[in-house]
This record gives sequence, structure tokens and C-alpha cells, in this order.
Amino acid sequence: MTLNNAVVGTRSVVGAAALVPEGMMVPPDSMALGVPAKVRSRSMDIGWIDYAVRTYLELATRHRKELRRLD
Repeated sequence: MTLNNAVVGTRSVVGAAALVPEGMMVPPDSMALGVPAKVRSRSMDIGWIDYAVRTYLELATRHRKELRRLD
């Protein structure tokens, strides 16, 4: 969850169930994890993020195209 006035930098990831407190700045290319969130990594490999986004979009397109009504 990201609270008011928090800023999450480009290509940064907020972990599942993390709480980014009000006014926090998460730098670009970082991971924010925990409650409250703390920046855990500033040099993560962003290649896996691009792969995950591309895969998610491909699956969404495929599922939308193959959706069939079941009676």
C-alpha cells in the first residue's frame, strides 16, 4: 500500500503487503519491502521486470482473444 504523497521511482518495485508511508521517496530501480517499507536494493536487475511486464501483457491478450462463453 502506498500512502499519500509517497513517490515511487521509475522501474521500482513495491513488495506484496509492503506499506510505503506518507511522504516516502523510493528511488528509481529500487525495491521497497516491509512494514513500514524500507529500500532494500538500489542495483536490482531490471531485466526481469521487463520480462514480467511483457509476459503479463501477452497473457492478457491471449486470454482476451480466447475467451469463450460457457453455457
